[in-house]
Amino acid sequence: MLQVRNFLCVIFLMLLVSACDFSNNNLPKENKPGRTEDMETRKVGFYGKKIDENGAISGRELKDKLGSNTTMQAKIKGEIVEVAADDSDWLQVDMEDGTTMQINMKDHSFSIPKDITGRTVIAEGTVRKDSIPVVDLHDYAEEVGKTEEEVRTILELDPKLKFTAEGVIIK
Repeated sequence: MLQVRNFLCVIFLMLLVSACDFSNNNLPKENKPGRTEDMETRKVGFYGKKIDENGAISGRELKDKLGSNTTMQAKIKGEIVEVAADDSDWLQVDMEDGTTMQINMKDHSFSIPKDITGRTVIAEGTVRKDSIPVVDLHDYAEEVGKTEEEVRTILELDPKLKFTAEGVIIK
């Protein structure tokens, strides 16, 4: 009788183990390794404070609205031309006039995906006229992978618009 019970226990355990699915086929798509299309869709979305697209203006319109003021609240929409390679806490956006504007994430409180160049960004925050110190320009150049020789050629302050974003949407 004891042998029959042991035999039935072994059979039961074998059935139980064989019924378990140890593959990752039942994982959600975004958790499966090597799913680049899911990584692609996760780049799209909100980062930082949740904002909407309403009232977003182009880089050219931003310059016109800013005029002689040195700072203002704004919501901008533009194409991403460069992203920080290290911390992903800043990006460069095309201003539609041959220039770019740097968008920093407020207080480094959130970061964005690194490989979003060419996508559209909507950012809400504060824009100001600023001269970026040479030391910072060197840091930015290093973060995007410029060579030491290219970094050493940066010798002057760069007067630009600088945007501090509280929230962004990547499309």
